[in-house]
Parts: sequence; C-alpha cells; structure tokens
Amino acid sequence: MTGHFLIGVDDKAKVVLVEGVGFWTLTTIDTHFDYLFDVIAKQRRLARPVRVLIDVCQADIQPSDVIDRIGLRSALIYEPGDRVAIVVASSLAKIQMKRGVIGVRHEFFFSPRSAMSWLCAGPQVHFGEAANRPGHHN
Repeated sequence: MTGHFLIGVDDKAKVVLVEGVGFWTLTTIDTHFDYLFDVIAKQRRLARPVRVLIDVCQADIQPSDVIDRIGLRSALIYEPGDRVAIVVASSLAKIQMKRGVIGVRHEFFFSPRSAMSWLCAGPQVHFGEAANRPGHHN
C-alpha cells in the first residue's frame, strides 16, 4: 500500500494529530515533515506547548533509509520541552520507530487514548516561563 500522512490539530486539547499509513518513501517523509514543520510553527506562534500524537498503527514496517530520514527530520523539527506520543501496533514497530525519535521527549503507546492522556497530563511549562515567575532568580 502506498503510504501517506494525515495531519490535523485538536484545538480543544491543543495537540497536533498525525496519522501515518502504509509504506513510505523518502519523498513521502520529506513532504510530511515540510508540512508538519508549518503546523508546529503555528503552534509555537500561538504560544502553545508543542504536543504531537503520532498514530502509525496502520503503517507498514519501513526500510532503514526511511527511518533514518525520520530521525534526521525529527531532530530538526522538535525542541526541548516538546512532547511526542507515538501509537504503534506492535513491539516490532516500537523498536523500529525508536530510531526515528532520538532527542525528543517521547513515549510509545498501544492505545490513542493513553497517548492523549500522557500528552495532556501534568504541568505544561513553556520554555522561558520559569524565568518570568515572581521570585525566580537567575
């Protein structure tokens, strides 16, 4: 099956939603990350924490060059403090996708509901906010 990605935003939860389906090519990955960069940039402009739920349950096992490209592009798009929840269908998919999310705060899940709960749980402090709190000293 030819692969593709769907990207949207849950405005209520303020979470970027990504669904990856099928078998991806390097072109598919580059097109996806170009668009995802724009979506995440908008979240940053709105002063929203960057939280991304990626569902790859319907994705095929990908070739190593595609996973390497995901790792490269992920390193360029995410910043410290961003949170990424990845929903996978199997332990094999989890092992493979771990290579694509190095350097970003992430967790793997087998359920979208659990992934969303993790993304929305706890305090969401934006970079720089702690320095603006009363009583904070550098």
